[in-house]
Amino acid sequence: MGWAYSVDLRERVVAAFDRTGMTDQEAAALFKIGEATVRRWKRLHREKGSLEPKKFGGGNPPRVAPDQYAVVRAIVEEKPDLTDQEVAWEFHRRTGRCVSRSSMNRVLLKLALTRKKRLSSR
Repeated sequence: MGWAYSVDLRERVVAAFDRTGMTDQEAAALFKIGEATVRRWKRLHREKGSLEPKKFGGGNPPRVAPDQYAVVRAIVEEKPDLTDQEVAWEFHRRTGRCVSRSSMNRVLLKLALTRKKRLSSR
C-alpha cells in the first residue's frame, strides 16, 4: 500500500468539481488520478465534511507478546547455546504458542539476547 494523497490535492479536486461542475472523468484526467479516487473523495467530503485520509492499519500482532518475554529470557538463561529454532521449539513446548525461527530471531534481537555458541570440538 502506498502513501495517501495530500489533503491539499484532495481539496483542489473537490473544489474544482464543485466550482466547474466537471464530470468525474474530467477531474480525474485533469489531476491525473483515478476516477474511483475522485468518487471516493466526493463521497468522503459529502458524508464526513473532511478530506483527511483514514489511518493506516496496525498490522498483525507479534507472535510473542511482550508479557511472554520473560519466558524467552528464562529459556536463553537456562540454555544459552540454543539456536533460534531450538528456542522457538522450547517456547512452543512451554507456552503452546507456535513461533517461527524468524519471529523468535526478531524477539531475541529486540531483547538484545545473544547466545553463546558451543566451541567446536577438536
